[in-house]
Amino acid sequence: FSVILSIYSSALALFDPVTIGGGAIVLGGLQYFYHPIINYFACRTNKPSPHDLKSKLKQRIYGQNMAVDIVVNAVLAHLNDLEPNKPLTLSLHGWTGTGKNYIIQLLLE
Repeated sequence: FSVILSIYSSALALFDPVTIGGGAIVLGGLQYFYHPIINYFACRTNKPSPHDLKSKLKQRIYGQNMAVDIVVNAVLAHLNDLEPNKPLTLSLHGWTGTGKNYIIQLLLE
């Protein structure tokens, strides 16, 4: 019984509120200060140029010039925001076969 009590008390020492609270504060501070730096280097290395993105989409999408312009403007506006608060969400509407999924597949490339 004393062995079980010893193991239990040492396990409880690992989960005391001061240790957990201090660890949470340290990890939160690191995430707050280093997230913009990591995000800049990890996500901004191969930023597409507006001309390249638009020309690649116009080469492969026919009859949807207005859709290409709107999608390219939305994507580039989102990429130019250094710290976006929300993910980019596109809501494409239309009949079956109008190329909604095709545009998204081309953007992913």
